[in-house]
Amino acid sequence: IPQLLARLSETTGMRLSWLHVGGSASEVAQLALEAGAQLDRSQFEILPFVPNSEIIGILKAKPGAVFINVSSSEGVPVSIMEAMASGLAIIATDVGSTKSIVLEPANLLLPGQGSLTEWSELVSGWLRATNLGDTALKNARFAAEKFDHIRNYEALVKHVIHG
Repeated sequence: IPQLLARLSETTGMRLSWLHVGGSASEVAQLALEAGAQLDRSQFEILPFVPNSEIIGILKAKPGAVFINVSSSEGVPVSIMEAMASGLAIIATDVGSTKSIVLEPANLLLPGQGSLTEWSELVSGWLRATNLGDTALKNARFAAEKFDHIRNYEALVKHVIHG
């Protein structure tokens, strides 16, 4: 992510920053070292573990935030569902079942094995073309409808009982 943001800042002139949440003390230290080699210190913040209840408040304080997940393998990523429910736009690699929840063009799927140049071009074009406010609302609505555990449990029970 630091390399991608550095490339995007350079090619688009956009002021971008990175917030990473989670990891052990040694992981946080390593990420800070890697980010510091690519980005100005004001462009990144790396936090250790933060309770989920506090993350929502942190994200709400960052208008225009985009959740980025560049995993090389995934099932159905709960972190993306949570980010969508918080009203964030999503950029994620097209691996595992990610494409089943990250709907384009409001969000962006990156090739799982894409190069930094390819990802940078795709993200740059998407950022220029996307209304992040509209995307946030669509994602929050989609997540509320599709990932509401109470609604899904009730639908499952009805299906099992009534076929």
